[in-house]
Amino acid sequence: DPSLRAEACLRAAAFKDPRWSDALGELLDDDTEIVRRNADYALYQIGREAPEAVRARRDQWLASPRPLVRIRALNLFADLDGKNVLPAVASALRDHDPAVRAYAEVMVLEHYFPRLPEAAKLRARYLSEEKDPEALAFVRRFTKLAR
Repeated sequence: DPSLRAEACLRAAAFKDPRWSDALGELLDDDTEIVRRNADYALYQIGREAPEAVRARRDQWLASPRPLVRIRALNLFADLDGKNVLPAVASALRDHDPAVRAYAEVMVLEHYFPRLPEAAKLRARYLSEEKDPEALAFVRRFTKLAR
């Protein structure tokens, strides 16, 4: 039941126990958005308390074969590591999956770094290279490009 998984993630966030990092990492690919969001939040809380426990899984999650894990991991590490996540975002903007590329733009570049010059360069490169019409439509719908 997704509501139970979502609630379990919130409990994990409250306890901030790093032993749950792997299980929460698996939930970054859940089929329900609220579960993915709550798992991300729990990992953020754990990462604030025990940063190395979460950062030890950084490369594994960012290179996951599962697109939703890659997307949520980018968001998580933007929260935890700030501008240090930009090299990973640059890679995600060239991901083979158009959803990963679009979400990297919307959830990370636009949300966390709307005025950062390095992010503006990444954004411009992405927009000039993106050929997937659905990815571009998604970006336009949820970013300042829509305004």
